[in-house]
Amino acid sequence: MLFEVETGMIVHGWDRPGLYPYKRRAVQAIAGAVERLIDRRIAAWPARTGRACQLAEGGL
Repeated sequence: MLFEVETGMIVHGWDRPGLYPYKRRAVQAIAGAVERLIDRRIAAWPARTGRACQLAEGGL
């Protein structure tokens, strides 16, 4: 997976709530999606096989 973001596409929730009222929900949705993605990848880790897994375990 390749995840690339330019500096102009930084996602943060640091603005005053009234400045961009729609932003809080969008930032929470993005953060939640990223967390779920990471959780799924971690949960799938033991089931992985192949060269990348062998390298990570010090093999090959």
